[in-house]
Amino acid sequence: MLKLMILDSVLLTVAKLRFSRVRKYFWPREMVDSLLESLKTVSSRTDVCSGEVPCFDGSSARFSVCSYGNLKVDEFVGEGHEIANDWSANTTGVYSAAVDPWHHYHAKPNPPAALVAGSSRARRLGATYYEFTQGPASFFLLDTRTYRSDNHEPFTSENKTMLGAQQLEDFLAWLRRPEPKGVQWKIVASSVPLTKNWPVNTKDTWGGFLSERRKVLEAMWDAGARGVGVVVVSGDRHEFAATKFPPPEGGRWPETAAPHEFSCSPLNQFSSPVPTYRQYDDEDVAIKYIHSGNAKFGALTIESHEGGTRSSLTYRLFIDGNEVWDTVVLTPTVPEVEKTPASFWRRIMGGA
Repeated sequence: MLKLMILDSVLLTVAKLRFSRVRKYFWPREMVDSLLESLKTVSSRTDVCSGEVPCFDGSSARFSVCSYGNLKVDEFVGEGHEIANDWSANTTGVYSAAVDPWHHYHAKPNPPAALVAGSSRARRLGATYYEFTQGPASFFLLDTRTYRSDNHEPFTSENKTMLGAQQLEDFLAWLRRPEPKGVQWKIVASSVPLTKNWPVNTKDTWGGFLSERRKVLEAMWDAGARGVGVVVVSGDRHEFAATKFPPPEGGRWPETAAPHEFSCSPLNQFSSPVPTYRQYDDEDVAIKYIHSGNAKFGALTIESHEGGTRSSLTYRLFIDGNEVWDTVVLTPTVPEVEKTPASFWRRIMGGA
């Protein structure tokens, strides 16, 4: 059984999973130290140094180093607030000054960089996105800022990208890659939501990158059709929403191949004062939505069933210290293909 704790936007772990948008010193030191010591392996992927402030204090590497130096070294993937809110200028401007300390303190102890597409051993040199396997799950931690196109480009543009060509290629290869026996889940950490059900500032989410999103969803449906459960964990919106992405009716994918997303934040910040999430079509199906609550986190528990042939993922949502909702997702079933008897001549010739 694998237990993961998800705190705020998207922090992944092996024994626990946590998401955090605030620096350590925003909380009482004793509480933070106790929490961090209880986490054996953590991978954070969103707004590590986020705090909504009325003014901007600086943009030099020297300024950034001080705040990162106060953090415990876990495993992280960067997000917009490591640079600036809703950053979409890739590596221009203040990017280098902002991310240089992040690379020193957080990227270096991270899991290995993702495998190069088509390779079983070679890692993508210099990549700021990562993959690893722990127990029954394989994880991919996306970088949704470094390589993205300008948010203001048309949502349906074929050339608009959030991941960049190399990361997209490596990510799709990971989704398509068969996993070893016992690994029945692929869990994706995205700092921004996959769903387009948030109409406010959609351009910063996957809803603003619809062509690339479709490629990702098709690869997820392919994985589901092979019996692998795909779950996306995200944050950023200071709200909670669970969404299902069913494949199109009449297509090559069974209905059970649908991936799920759990988008949960903040861990300790303001929440949205009004509801902003809404289902608009049958592509993104709303399962549960809660906008209120200043402290939200989720917990995932993965268990094996039926002698290891099926697996369940239980998601539990905690808001302001209370468990308020839970759901269970099962790995997809794969229809058995009936073997047709080999012909007489094929048996004579040694065929199957």
